[in-house]
Amino acid sequence: MEHLKILDLIHEVAAQAATEAVEQAVDKFEAVLRNANTTENNTNGNLIPLAEVARMFNVTAQTLYVWDKQGYLTKHHVGRKVFYLRDEVESLYQAKKGLRESAAKHGTGYRLTSRDTGLNEKKGGGK
Repeated sequence: MEHLKILDLIHEVAAQAATEAVEQAVDKFEAVLRNANTTENNTNGNLIPLAEVARMFNVTAQTLYVWDKQGYLTKHHVGRKVFYLRDEVESLYQAKKGLRESAAKHGTGYRLTSRDTGLNEKKGGGK
């Protein structure tokens, strides 16, 4: 009889510990979701998705990766998605727009260079 009481007590303690563990896991999961929602809200304001940047410049994703390596734009990962800082994109867009207007005015083609965007050095300190 005493053994049954001990077993019941062990089951009760184990069930309570399991319930607490599940509640803690749910709390952690909810915190992760709140953080993800905050990140998405920040993304809507400060970051622009890769696909939207590619459409803005009428280029492919591969071109954006090259521009990242060349230092024109810096990609940022949020989870598995790639974003670009709105300020950087807008600065590059204005630089490219100015080049396009100048080329049209003078009847020449244009090519985006680091000098045109105000970037003096590529990433990593190279020239």
